Amino acid sequence: MSVISNAERFHLLIKRNLWGIAIGGACLFIGVKAATLAQASATPVVQSPCENAAEITALICADPKLAKLQAEMAETTLRASQNYRFDANARRELEALAPQLIGMRNVAAGDDGVGLEEMMIRQHDFLTALDKPHSGETGRWVNALGTLTITEDSNGLFFQLTATEPARDEWRCELRVAGKREMFHLAAISHSPKSPLQGWTLRAHHDGALLRLEEIAPEGANGERPYCQGGGGFAGLYFPAR
Repeated sequence: MSVISNAERFHLLIKRNLWGIAIGGACLFIGVKAATLAQASATPVVQSPCENAAEITALICADPKLAKLQAEMAETTLRASQNYRFDANARRELEALAPQLIGMRNVAAGDDGVGLEEMMIRQHDFLTALDKPHSGETGRWVNALGTLTITEDSNGLFFQLTATEPARDEWRCELRVAGKREMFHLAAISHSPKSPLQGWTLRAHHDGALLRLEEIAPEGANGERPYCQGGGGFAGLYFPAR
């Protein structure tokens, strides 16, 4: 049975809403390239994306609050790229965020979306939370759809997760469950009908600087997670977070 990851959910969301991604992506992340070039020269060498802005990009450029959020997101992305400069996989995942974030932003700005400002604030908070790589699996981990926190103390090991479809709030997932250490990974497994997992299995392990979370469905499951409402799930790559 196929269980799609958060990255695939990004793709499906964006595939339905391709308009404006190319222009918007350039505008959102042009600050990263501009900041890098500015380190070498004080003379502006990149044209302001607002000069030829269209669609939602023009709305952002015309709104001081949104423009400030956009600039801060570009600066934060640049800092994160420096943090992951020695991890090719983490850099690729960070670079792949550009069209994903822009696609969600454009969806959020539609009539049935959560709103452009709300979406940009959520994305700003996500990017600001990105932290330097660290050893071990415990701590807080994030991606653009959710948060994974792993704690371990005298009471045991626990997974706490939340995730949402952020552009329209179409689905939401929440879970807190006990886990254990297995060879090369952490796992949460329970076949009890009283468990929120209801036969599903979670596995987490390092993938370079990132943490990869897998959701394994029980035999005969239809793909709907018992801990989610409206669809969705937790599977995917997570960045270390503050």
